[in-house]
Amino acid sequence: MENNLAYLHTSVFQASLIPVKVLEETDFEIYTVVKHHESEQHYLHDQIHHHDLMTGGNHETYEYYLPLSTGQAMGLLFGREAYHSLTKSYFAQWDQQNKSH
Repeated sequence: MENNLAYLHTSVFQASLIPVKVLEETDFEIYTVVKHHESEQHYLHDQIHHHDLMTGGNHETYEYYLPLSTGQAMGLLFGREAYHSLTKSYFAQWDQQNKSH
């Protein structure tokens, strides 16, 4: 099955998301489960705020949307799944795939 959402412009994609549950919020990072209102696909939204002191304190925001299976989404919503392990696993797989190319 082709993922047509991969080709959406970022602002269109973000406008289609509904916040479901904030998992953790600090001064620098927010983890939220969000759902695309048309496809009903759940994502783990990881938003990181970074202040680059080397450039005079410029503020940058990085956002990642990690697709979740139904089981992962339910686990996060009901506290049975650790979201930190999902992000580490996802980025480890991403690193491995990009090293082979």
